Amino acid sequence: MIEVDREEYYLSEVERVVGVLQWAVREMERRYKAFAEAGARNIETWNVMEAAAGRPTLPYLVIVIDELADLMMVAPEEAERLITRLAQLARATGM
Repeated sequence: MIEVDREEYYLSEVERVVGVLQWAVREMERRYKAFAEAGARNIETWNVMEAAAGRPTLPYLVIVIDELADLMMVAPEEAERLITRLAQLARATGM
């Protein structure tokens, strides 16, 4: 898991982007599992439930990919698979 001390995190090394995308897919899947176990359909419902129980809520995550062509030159198959998975499923999990 990527831990940062500020609200914004920038990654400029193309070689590390695939690892970050893999982390994002794992985080998305972790959130889906937690939502399913709690009966929440999306992040809004989850956060209301967590706040009502006095537990911390989940933040929204924004992933911006600039220079996609550079990423596709380094790891085309893996990058496409991960980006497609995130594009298909991440919205409900707040990503």
